[in-house]
Amino acid sequence: MKKNVLGSLKGKSILLIEDEEMIRNLFLDELEEYGATVYPCAYAKEGIELIGKTTFDAVITDIRMPGISGLEFLEVLKENERNAGIPVIVMTGSINLTAKELYEIGATKVFFKPIQLPEFMEYLIDVVAE
Repeated sequence: MKKNVLGSLKGKSILLIEDEEMIRNLFLDELEEYGATVYPCAYAKEGIELIGKTTFDAVITDIRMPGISGLEFLEVLKENERNAGIPVIVMTGSINLTAKELYEIGATKVFFKPIQLPEFMEYLIDVVAE
């Protein structure tokens, strides 16, 4: 894997969907520090609207959210062929779903909360900054 280097996500656009404001802001700050253009959303509905208008280099989404769940978001995301190659990183604190189930519905990588930010960033940089 590549080294975490500030600026290594420059020019990359990332959709971030997380309903918990503190977590969303933590990831937003970290991603922007690495140079990414981040589109933060508190709800999956906002993310669905954005994927219809914008092309992303990666999507980061929570699974358990009010309204439309991350699972439903993944289904909508994968309906459009334009989104087929986008890495989708799932964050979840749910013990009701296994990583295998999440991969089957379209996740590229699953991180269970609490997330180790250095490991997360290393993975993201590796898949996006190629």
